[in-house]
Amino acid sequence: MIDLQVLRVMSVTGCDSLKSLFPAGVAKKDVTCRLEELEVRECRELVEIFSKGGEAEGATKMFGFSSLTSLTLTELPKLKYFYPGLHKLEWPVLQELDAFQCEPVKLKCEEDDAEEQVLIEIEKVIQTPSLKKVSLSIGDIQVTWDRESVGGQLQFDKLKDFEELLDSAPLYRFLHMFPNSIQKLAFNECEFDEMFSAERPNADMNELKSIGSEHSWLQPFLENLQTLQVKCCYKLSNLVPSSCTVSFTNLTYLEVSSCNGLIYLFTFSTAKSLGGLKRLKIKKCKSLIEIVSKEGDESDEDEQIIFKQLQVLYLKELRWFRWFYPGNYTLRFPCLEQVHVIDCWWMKTFSPNNIIDHSTTTKWFSAKYESSQQCSDLNSTAHRIFEEKLRNLEDLEVVGDEWKMIWHGVFEGNLFLHKLKALSFKRCETDVFPCEFLQHVPNIERLEVRDSSFDHILCFESHNEDDIGLENFWIQPILRNLTVLKIYHCNSLECLFISSTVKSLAQLKTMEIRICDSIEEIVVCNKEGDESNEDEIIFPQLNSLNLFLLPNLKRYRKSRQIVSS
Repeated sequence: MIDLQVLRVMSVTGCDSLKSLFPAGVAKKDVTCRLEELEVRECRELVEIFSKGGEAEGATKMFGFSSLTSLTLTELPKLKYFYPGLHKLEWPVLQELDAFQCEPVKLKCEEDDAEEQVLIEIEKVIQTPSLKKVSLSIGDIQVTWDRESVGGQLQFDKLKDFEELLDSAPLYRFLHMFPNSIQKLAFNECEFDEMFSAERPNADMNELKSIGSEHSWLQPFLENLQTLQVKCCYKLSNLVPSSCTVSFTNLTYLEVSSCNGLIYLFTFSTAKSLGGLKRLKIKKCKSLIEIVSKEGDESDEDEQIIFKQLQVLYLKELRWFRWFYPGNYTLRFPCLEQVHVIDCWWMKTFSPNNIIDHSTTTKWFSAKYESSQQCSDLNSTAHRIFEEKLRNLEDLEVVGDEWKMIWHGVFEGNLFLHKLKALSFKRCETDVFPCEFLQHVPNIERLEVRDSSFDHILCFESHNEDDIGLENFWIQPILRNLTVLKIYHCNSLECLFISSTVKSLAQLKTMEIRICDSIEEIVVCNKEGDESNEDEIIFPQLNSLNLFLLPNLKRYRKSRQIVSS
């Protein structure tokens, strides 16, 4: 018999040959009575915590950990039993349980199933009055419940697969354990497509698509929610889709960050339930266009969204963000104190089509101003700051279809960016270069195009005087200041210039064309068969020319001499 009657703390890490933590010769009563902290990590061959001795078959073994406050069992791939026989576990003063990648931890055990009685039952652990925090894995999902956090926080990390590794429906059973006690809910690095959906997922699903919404089994859980945090959930396109109605009656704080697939947060009907929301914080969601999405035809003129308690609205680094709400219903913010709009370049208005009623003490904070400014009207303040930012913009990067949004939403008011010096297009999936875009940036000195599908860039023909082409009167002075031109990875590009355009590039000093598979000529004639009187194409300032990996390039210009003076 091994006597460990004074053992208080035990930590075992990386003992890969260990099969049993406490062999049969250990006096179990001495260990269980006095042990206060037990930590076992990364023991690859460990099978059981306590080995079975000479106990009679069918007898139930009692383990009363009267002093244990902390139990950690992590990364124990072969662990099968806490004790390989019928037993009961009691830990009346347990405060913290960590059980990641540990198979013997089960949410609920069947009392008449002898095989399940060798496991640790989370449902009973959670009922321990002294428990402060429990962290465990449900399949690949990491779940943390922190009672010490105000209201008790439930956090999901890396939520991806609805795998039946530990139970028939583990995630939902776990939620059922907290029908009324969870006030804070957090999701981090989760891969579901929807957060709240109109249908409860089938327990036989292999991949979790959403968490569910308006069913009675989950609605009480949401109604008690006060804080919701969603971070790095890249597949989400919205928090609540238009197909379902979710009520967040008691939600006071909502934070969403780094969810790059998010287009909007919720619809008008869901927004109406946010009367208790006090702080709304959204940042680094690159695709987000709006907070509240328009719903239906919105023909009822008396409808309104009242954010009765909203005090702080914080928006930061939302690349595509346009407005708070694009619909026709009235917005009311009677308690709004602060609006922070930082690096939201394309927010031209707060809500373009409706009435906005807000507190007269509202202060607006932006990246431009170190201190706040009084905001008498959200729409006019947003528009004024938007124009001030753009008028002083010196560098602009346009990604994907952004140019369409900028063209229709920004330049429709005949706005010119006279201070813009550098313009770049990236990942534009269209074959037509938006040459009309250049009309509003008359002083650019640097133009870059990367990873795009344009078949022509500065190579357009105008067939009548109404066309917008590069030989129209306005394009010549625009290109006159261009000093740097760089084209990378444009595999649909066939040509770069027409001969008449080259005359306006008198200041061009650097030209790079790299990895463009289809380009055959750099300069082409204005029209097929056109034999210009000019014998030379002159770049008077060009001092750097880089042509790299252009497998189909045949000539710079057919039958013409190129001169760099």
